[in-house]
Amino acid sequence: MIKHALFGVLGLTMLPGCPLLDAEVEVHEVCMTYPDVQVDGVATGTTLQSSFTFNDLSRLHTLVDLDANLQFVRGEVRAKSGITDFSFVHAAHVTIASGDPSSTLPTLDLFDCSGNCVANGQALELPAAVQQEAVEYVRGDSVIVGLDFDGQLPAQAWSMDVDVCLNGHVAYSVTP
Repeated sequence: MIKHALFGVLGLTMLPGCPLLDAEVEVHEVCMTYPDVQVDGVATGTTLQSSFTFNDLSRLHTLVDLDANLQFVRGEVRAKSGITDFSFVHAAHVTIASGDPSSTLPTLDLFDCSGNCVANGQALELPAAVQQEAVEYVRGDSVIVGLDFDGQLPAQAWSMDVDVCLNGHVAYSVTP
């Protein structure tokens, strides 16, 4: 019986054009997290502009190498120290750009909220402005995330963790 099954599998692998394995998997959510972004307090001011670089995209490279289709879908900032919430934020804007200075990829507007920013306890959820294709951005070694807040900024120094999240699907095929 085992011998017949083995010949059956070998016979299937010999069929031209037929994949031995063909799978597609949904990627529900993968987030790049930048921990402990430090923000200086301001005596007077209503605008914060900050940027930082994600330098380790190796886990995302594994997905990209498997023929992934990924989109940027949401962002989130979480109060870490010096503040308890983001109720002071009236508008937020997040962009992403390639960290490669020779890249021709444009800077993308990823997430926006203006007057409708959703503070959820210690977190501020940032919906996708438009779902943008992420593969070319995460294929490189780094990405630069820009973050702008408008509102009555805290006078004391504070810090936050920042997530940029993706989802999509991965296709994998093995042919003989």
